[in-house]
This record gives sequence, structure tokens and C-alpha cells, in this order.
Amino acid sequence: MEYKRGAEAEEAEVAAYRSWRNKYAAEPERCSTYETLRVAPPGRRFASWLDGRMVLRALEGIRPGSAVLDVPCGGGRICRTLRKAGFADVAADFSPHMVRESRPDAAAWARADALRLPFRDRTFAAAVCFRFMQAVPLAVRLGVLRELGRVADRVLANYQNVLSFRGV
Repeated sequence: MEYKRGAEAEEAEVAAYRSWRNKYAAEPERCSTYETLRVAPPGRRFASWLDGRMVLRALEGIRPGSAVLDVPCGGGRICRTLRKAGFADVAADFSPHMVRESRPDAAAWARADALRLPFRDRTFAAAVCFRFMQAVPLAVRLGVLRELGRVADRVLANYQNVLSFRGV
């Protein structure tokens, strides 16, 4: 069953997303401190370890050396996990500052909008989309999932919810 909504509502959601995306991409200081705030506190380090474990379990059966896309890559946390597991990880983010933060941890990188990825169909064995879906409107989520499914054989996307343990 396909979810249908009015074109005007979807266009408004995508426009709002682009405004947020453009503002976020233009904040280098926020990008440079993103990983420190996300991972540094002790409880966050444990949560980060759990996130990495979850990603690797979801990628079971994919051979080491396979190309895996991480979009948006943020500060490179998931890239580090992928790289340590032997994947050829590609960090992608709309923010050039986030791409710069991820570069030391990625095999390759690209500045990319999750709604229009600059990759050919089925380029990746898998695509990981972490800590993003809850921040964007429904029309954007659906578009991102379609795009990830176009470029990757397997898609892993998380969605945090305030009612879940991970949402707090």
C-alpha cells in the first residue's frame, strides 16, 4: 500500500527541510563539536558502542571490503565502526563541515543531499542512515528511503522516538 498525501503538503515539507539543511550546513562550529557532544560523556560512549554493534549486526552477511554508504555521516562515528569492521565506507553529508569531520574515518567521502544522492543505482552493498529520520518531515523520510533503496542493496535506517530507550 502506498502512502498518499497532497502535493502541496509534501512540497512544503521538502522546502522546510531544505531550509533547515542549508542553515545546518552553514554552521561550522556546530559541526566541529557535534561528535564531542554526541560521544564524549560516559553514557553517550556506551550508547555509541551499542549503536555500532546494532549497525554491524544489521550488516551481517555483507562481505568485508564491500562498499557501505553512511548518510548523513555526521562526525564520522558510524564510519569509524564500518572501517574497523573492514567495510569500504563512504561518508556523505550535505554539510561540507560534517564531511570534513568524517574524512579521517572514511575510505571515501562526498557532499550529498540525501534526497538526491550522486551515486549510480546499486553502487553500495548497504546504506546506513543514522540519527536523521526523526529530524525531518514525513515527505523527506519517504524520499530519503527511496533514494537509499536506489543506491544500495540493503538499507539500515534508525528512527528515534521519545517513547523508546534510545530516544532519551
